[in-house]
Amino acid sequence: MEQDKSPEKISEKTLENLGSIAIEAKKILKAEALDDVKFFAKEYRNIENNFSQIISKKALWKNETEFKIWENDAAEAYEKMKSAEDDAGLLSNRFERDRVENISQPKVENTIEVYSGHFYETRSEALVEKLKNEPNSEETIEKVGSLHEYAAKHVEAVRNRELRATDVETWNRNCRKTHNELINLLNDINWIAKERNLTPLTFRNFETNDYYYDRGKDIGGYTDARAEYDRAIVEKYCETAFSNLGGAREETLTPEVATSILDFHRLGED
Repeated sequence: MEQDKSPEKISEKTLENLGSIAIEAKKILKAEALDDVKFFAKEYRNIENNFSQIISKKALWKNETEFKIWENDAAEAYEKMKSAEDDAGLLSNRFERDRVENISQPKVENTIEVYSGHFYETRSEALVEKLKNEPNSEETIEKVGSLHEYAAKHVEAVRNRELRATDVETWNRNCRKTHNELINLLNDINWIAKERNLTPLTFRNFETNDYYYDRGKDIGGYTDARAEYDRAIVEKYCETAFSNLGGAREETLTPEVATSILDFHRLGED
């Protein structure tokens, strides 16, 4: 007599137990990933703090090889932090993510991201040279070369004292718009460089504030602090990158804007 070869039925109780085990395993993995996010976020902050202390005490150096040791360490910690956020379930919750990362610094001028502005010329020129060897790259080359123009537009918006005095809401809106456009462009240029295995202008990208901000969900103000931190970094990066305007770049800016690049501090909230 031929034996029944159908698979053995699993009891409902066994299925329930397996389901519970899977749920618990998922919770454990999520908790471990969350610990990884916290660990690498702290490592990133420590690298930034150590760099800030050294820069504040040390005479300015412009040796990119020496600087890239710091930059690479910070980039590695930051990338590991971001990669762990998916498993930790933080990608869909901005407020929880920013609370866990807890990224902000009182002195943005001493950050690794801002300091990389000293190497803007060499990095952007290397990218343009790479693009010249690619077909139909004219628009991309133009995009890479337009960072100073976007910076100038933002400066002009911030320095429009007449508009600020007569219509502060429109002034704020213009400042925010030009600031977000500047941030998005810097982020895009970074991606263009990374896609070609070149050193980006900055090792990481930055947050804009063109999303709906629910203050009630931002317990502790971590998201607000992160947005202000990133936006201030991009401004200070541009001040550093364009502090020695010259040649054709200087000719594209009005004298007022060229001068204001050197004093890129915001005149109010945007």
